[in-house]
Amino acid sequence: MKKGFTLVEVLVAVMFLSLGMGVLLTSISHCLAVVRRAQEYENARWILGLGEAEHPPTSPKNPEDLVVEPVEYENGYRYAREVEEDEDQDELFVVRDRVTWPCRGGEKGEEVVRYVFVPGASSRAGTARSGRLTPATPPASRLPDAAGLPPEGTTP
Repeated sequence: MKKGFTLVEVLVAVMFLSLGMGVLLTSISHCLAVVRRAQEYENARWILGLGEAEHPPTSPKNPEDLVVEPVEYENGYRYAREVEEDEDQDELFVVRDRVTWPCRGGEKGEEVVRYVFVPGASSRAGTARSGRLTPATPPASRLPDAAGLPPEGTTP
């Protein structure tokens, strides 16, 4: 009797090895994609901090002083700040700090939203307006109701 493996046994072993290698390579590619995405968001948070350091949102007398036109940073990251008047026109303004960056098939972004109180701004709001300040929809009105349906008049 001869010692060794038959051709069928070798082929079955090669099939199992190639199946295992395929699963392993797929897992590695998914892990690398997650790492790349995490690095993009880490860079975006760093650019948000850098943008706020270069353009601090410190107690403005005029809400338009908070607006920052898009600033380009390395690797295509862009920082911008938009200011919108709150719906109630009660001297509160919605400030949106946004970082966007190019990626495969489009553009990704990260946004930080906050409210800023500007005393006396509602009395000046109609005089020196540059067109950047527009009424903002409060975030709570865009939330779905208890059944998970969007509010009437809005699109999901």
